[in-house]
Amino acid sequence: MTAFVDVMIFLTIMMLAITVSAEVFADAEEEDIGPDEILNSLRSIEVRLSDFTGLEDDSLLYLSDIMAYSASHESRLPEYLGELLDGLFGHGRYLLSYTYGQDTVEIGGLQVNIGSESSISIPVSIGGSIYVVLRSI
Repeated sequence: MTAFVDVMIFLTIMMLAITVSAEVFADAEEEDIGPDEILNSLRSIEVRLSDFTGLEDDSLLYLSDIMAYSASHESRLPEYLGELLDGLFGHGRYLLSYTYGQDTVEIGGLQVNIGSESSISIPVSIGGSIYVVLRSI
């Protein structure tokens, strides 16, 4: 049973990575992918709640809603976002932070040599907005 759940989580993450990559790469023929493109794609990505939380609910939610949830609750989302961004920027070459209410989550290790930075505020379905900042080399 555990192996099945692990496979399902892995497949979901791969689908998420492909979706984000397809959306980000679609308009970037010869341009470098920057934080702006990635943050703008966060508005439209939908994921299943059960894939990132301990809840047994297969409802589709926007990724930004799950990010807001993970700011104050235990979730696997930060690990998976880290793996996705490692693939796009390289290990240690980015810093993603998101804040919902009083809670902030930081993913990545970039502290110096910031080349580009972008931020966005995305409305969350349960109220309020999540503020997301992505920095990269």
